[in-house]
Amino acid sequence: MARIIRDCDFPVSRLRSSEFTRYLDPKGFWRIDQDKDPELRQTILSFVAFCDLSEQIESADGDFESGITAFLDQNDGEGWMLPDQLRLRDYGIGQDERAEVPQIVAQRFGPRFHDWQLAQSRQHFWREAHLHARNILGAEGYSRLIAEIVAERIGEEASAFDRLISELAQDFISERAYFDVLLELHRHRLVEVDTLRIFAGALRDKGHLEARFYSEFVETVSADSADADSDSKSSGRPQLDLFKWRRQVDLFE
Repeated sequence: MARIIRDCDFPVSRLRSSEFTRYLDPKGFWRIDQDKDPELRQTILSFVAFCDLSEQIESADGDFESGITAFLDQNDGEGWMLPDQLRLRDYGIGQDERAEVPQIVAQRFGPRFHDWQLAQSRQHFWREAHLHARNILGAEGYSRLIAEIVAERIGEEASAFDRLISELAQDFISERAYFDVLLELHRHRLVEVDTLRIFAGALRDKGHLEARFYSEFVETVSADSADADSDSKSSGRPQLDLFKWRRQVDLFE
């Protein structure tokens, strides 16, 4: 890691000089945030975070999983955060006298959250998260992502049905959001056909899937159920427990 950030700790005054930078690696990461003080650069802060992670792993007697967990659980579960102050010499880096003195860091980045962010409800927060995901991935990619999340969480203590409602936030995304996710679950053989029919029926009965979308989905599944069953058997993919799904759906009757 130290090799990767080589030359990233030079002061701004040095990096502004073409006579000086001409001798640096033209492909080096020193170009990133070169107009900022070293302690504020992404490269340096990434190195500091990496050093903290390494210390956590070392404290866990070399257990990577335990060390990473401790790294992510610090600060009351918030994970690693920008340090209030940073002395570069403590990490073996720094090229001038400023590196010998603790420099303010977090405060110079401004508040962690804006007032409007703190005033957001949990529902509004998840709405924005889903909208960002959909804008970045597109409608099809977003539906596939949610389908994968639902499939992964089936079998946990919380029911898959409840997970789908809380994760998808249909009212905020689109009227046919559940329909699109059901299609993705079917297209990629993430759930058995019979299980999908039960799931779709439960969503319809709870008012989360319009009757017209339910009918269209059932017709789509019925039309290629034979091919789906054949593909599932030939692929060797594990299928979800239909009986377990029936019990989960029963919880919401």
